[in-house]
Amino acid sequence: MAKIIILTGAVQSGKTTLLKQFINEKSDVAGFLMPDINGLRHYYQIENQMLKPFEVVDNTPEEVVSIGRFSFYRHVFNLAQEWLLNVDVSDKKWLVIDEIGKLELRGEGFEPGLSIFLDRIRNLDKILTLIVVVRVGLLEQVRQKYNLANAAIVHNLDEIY
Repeated sequence: MAKIIILTGAVQSGKTTLLKQFINEKSDVAGFLMPDINGLRHYYQIENQMLKPFEVVDNTPEEVVSIGRFSFYRHVFNLAQEWLLNVDVSDKKWLVIDEIGKLELRGEGFEPGLSIFLDRIRNLDKILTLIVVVRVGLLEQVRQKYNLANAAIVHNLDEIY
């Protein structure tokens, strides 16, 4: 059975930085982060340390997903969905998803892989902890959409030990 923790805070409040420090102290973590590097969002897969540009900054012939003033490469969302659908959690104690946001709330971004993943994790016989990042302004919407009413809400990862 998975314990689910929501790490929440304001935009640019250091949530991903906290997670990077957290995963550096562990060897049994799987998942992905969306760090800002030189002002641009990237996709970082924890297990294999794969780093891919995620945020589009200029015209590109590739397919993109846009929200507000931001555009992201669709193929990177596809990588994340592939991970969500195929991750082997047999030797993991911790899973990380950074982050669930507006795109997912409208059925895009990491969807439908995210919903399938959450259902799978809830039904595991194995004990593990899933940490998901959610901006504070979207917290209640995400909790409702993904049935996370029982998830622990933290603002600092020190609260989970």
